[in-house]
Amino acid sequence: MTSNVWTPNSAAEFLDSLVGISADPSDPRRDEFATLIAEDETPERVEAMLTESTCALAVKGYFRHFIPRQNWPEWLRAPYVNTQAPADVQRIARLAGAVMPAGYIPTLGDVVHLAAGQGGPEHLYMVRDTDPNPYGGTDVDSVDGGQKLGTFQAIKARQRIIVPKGTQADDQELAESGGSYSAIRPVWMVYNVARIMEVFA
Repeated sequence: MTSNVWTPNSAAEFLDSLVGISADPSDPRRDEFATLIAEDETPERVEAMLTESTCALAVKGYFRHFIPRQNWPEWLRAPYVNTQAPADVQRIARLAGAVMPAGYIPTLGDVVHLAAGQGGPEHLYMVRDTDPNPYGGTDVDSVDGGQKLGTFQAIKARQRIIVPKGTQADDQELAESGGSYSAIRPVWMVYNVARIMEVFA
């Protein structure tokens, strides 16, 4: 059981615990996945949400794990408004003053919000670890919702690199098979989760 007091270490422990859970009916941790993304929703709504892209829904569950229920802002509470999860995360970060300046490199526990680009659609992920890349940029170990295990939504560990580009930064994800990076997606925003927890937890 991970601590519900947010620290970089407890964040890393919690994010590690999420890797591999999925909406697959045969997954013994399916209920854990459902609670993460759809806490307090009706059973019918839970089943519907399990079929949606869950990247931002997983981030909301990450916040709920560490923020006491009585302090949850409205965007963490049921009922969920369809398609609004990325905007919900952004609203929480803005309210906490946790949207970081352009070019900010995330650290352990932060959330990265990617804009749509050649590398894929809009996406949010949670940062498990970072390390300077010897050739430039920052290597990032991330924990990502919105992944697929067969045909089912899942959470997976991914590897990527963030490369500064002027006052902005670009993100490239390493293919699951290894060896090559995806096309570029711009880093739209980075959310400083330590600051969010200072305000809400």
